[in-house]
Parts: sequence; C-alpha cells; structure tokens
Amino acid sequence: MEQLALWRNIALVVLAIQCVIGVVLALAVTYILVRLMDLAQKKSAVGASKLQQVSRTVAVQSHTYANKVTEPVLKVQGQAARTKQALRSLTPAWGAGAARKRSAPAAGNTTPTP
Repeated sequence: MEQLALWRNIALVVLAIQCVIGVVLALAVTYILVRLMDLAQKKSAVGASKLQQVSRTVAVQSHTYANKVTEPVLKVQGQAARTKQALRSLTPAWGAGAARKRSAPAAGNTTPTP
C-alpha cells in the first residue's frame, strides 16, 4: 500500500508542476500578445496621423486647383453674358420680343415666319 501512496504523491506533484507550467506559459503568451497589440496600436496611430495629413493636403490642393480652373471659365461666361446683354439692348431683334415673334404661329395663321 505504501508503494501505491508513493506513486500517488509523485503523480500529484507532477500534475501540480504541469499546471504551474501551463499557467506560466498562458501568462507569458498573454503578456506577449498585449505588448504586440500595444505596439500595433502605436504604429497605427502614427500611420493614421500621416494619412490624415496627406488627406488634408490633397483636399487643400484640389480646392486650389479647382479654383484655378474655374476662374477663367467663369470670367469668360460672365463676359459672354455681358456681351449678349449688350447686344440685346442695342438690337431689338435679339430681345425678348423677337423670341415671341419666332414662336408657334397663331391659330388660323398657317404661314411659317422666318
């Protein structure tokens, strides 16, 4: 019986050592994973900051170039509108009355107007 008790005690000690080793390994793996997650978070914060800077720069530059492109177009459109208005005021054929004259013929009048 004593022989059996001795082997039981040895098995208990071995099982206890295995449990301690398992807990230590789990704690070590958890510690390493936490450190890696912290490192990844720091690196991603730096990357996100750089990405935000680039995004802001692109937005400002695109706004600047859009203004450079649209200014001449708007200027030409304004000049064309002023010229058209000046011609309308000088010549009655270009005025609003001329557009009414060229519209659909009145009832009973079937001759087209030029």
